[in-house]
Amino acid sequence: MKTSRLAPGLLILLLTGLPVLLPAQAPGGGAEEEEEYEVVGLEMQRADGRFLGLAIEGNAFVLRFYDEEKKPETPDAIRAMARWNSPQKAGQQRTVLTGAGEFLRSPPIVRPPYSFVAYLTLIGPDDAVLDSFAFNTRNLP
Repeated sequence: MKTSRLAPGLLILLLTGLPVLLPAQAPGGGAEEEEEYEVVGLEMQRADGRFLGLAIEGNAFVLRFYDEEKKPETPDAIRAMARWNSPQKAGQQRTVLTGAGEFLRSPPIVRPPYSFVAYLTLIGPDDAVLDSFAFNTRNLP
C-alpha cells in the first residue's frame, strides 16, 4: 500500500487541531480591527453628523438612530410624525412613530408597494421640532 505525502501532515493536523484552536492574527502585530457598523434601511445623515435609518418592517415604519460612526444609539426624539402619498389611496397618509426602546416605530399601516416619499419630522422634549427629512422608499434595500 502506497501512502501519500499529505497523510503525515493531515495526521498531525487531526491530532493536534492547532489550526482550529489558534485564531488567525492580522498582519501588524495582531492589532484589533474596528468593527464596521451598518445602517439598517434607508440611510440619512443629520446636520450634526449622526445618522438615521428608516426601514419598513411588518408594514410599520421603524426609525433607528446612529452616532457619527454608525453605531446604534438611543433616540434623541421622543416621537416622529410621518406623512406620505400612498399609491393605493387618494390623499396623504399620516402616522406617529413612538418610542419602542432603541428605535421609534409606527403602527403597521404602511402598505406595499413601497414607491413613495415619506416625510418625517422628529419631535423632541417639550414638543420642539428637531429635524425634518424626506426618505424615498423606492430605494429601500
